[in-house]
Amino acid sequence: SFTFPYFNGGRMPYTVFYAILMLPFISFIHLLVVRLRFKYYQKLSSKYITKGDVVDLIVSFHNEDFFFYPYVKVVFYGKSLFYSEDVENRFFALFPGKHKTYSFALKFKYRGEYNIGLQSVEFIDLLGIFKFKYNNEATRKVIVHPRIIKLSKFQLIPNCMAESWSTPEKRYEAFGNAT
Repeated sequence: SFTFPYFNGGRMPYTVFYAILMLPFISFIHLLVVRLRFKYYQKLSSKYITKGDVVDLIVSFHNEDFFFYPYVKVVFYGKSLFYSEDVENRFFALFPGKHKTYSFALKFKYRGEYNIGLQSVEFIDLLGIFKFKYNNEATRKVIVHPRIIKLSKFQLIPNCMAESWSTPEKRYEAFGNAT
């Protein structure tokens, strides 16, 4: 209670009282430093992707400071929309000088343009009072190209007629050769 040091006095009750008052401010400053000094790297195993390819995505988080990163929540793009099911939100803590690496095998089932990798990172302080969210501005976009299949065993017999022809007694036109 806040009234305890006023009624009892002394060095120890006031020390505990001011330490409890300063703890949220210290926790906020710690979280601010963690947010500003946080580093991550993303690497994709292939730049050219075709439909059905499996590509490795490696995301690495580094703590190069002497501060402890208590609660870090990582949100990835896509989850199960267009690649494998193992990409989901992750929670972890980073000790000073350590790193955490996640590797995902992404299978692109459909052609198109997609955002992949890190979507956002949430930092929560030691007390659970404050939370900072970092949205990734450098979004990685990949273009999944269509798979081209050569039909070498599917022989077409060429038709020798040079133009399309029509029969005069019918109203419809028959095409012998489409050009």
